[in-house]
Amino acid sequence: MEIQDSIIYVGMILTVGISMLVLAANSHYRAMWELSKISRLPFYLFLIIVFTIVQWGIGGGLYFALNFLNLV
Repeated sequence: MEIQDSIIYVGMILTVGISMLVLAANSHYRAMWELSKISRLPFYLFLIIVFTIVQWGIGGGLYFALNFLNLV
């Protein structure tokens, strides 16, 4: 495995972790784990996916902009 692959995998894990931390700061997300709130699980999983994709988009946009300006 090349170093670029490792960096990509670490970045993916970090962005998912950041998304989960952002949602964990929300009291509604913490209350989701109660049995009465389990029906909201798909919504919160969807939010984790959306936050992760947004972070990837921002990171990709920054990389593209820096590469376009020949700074990378």
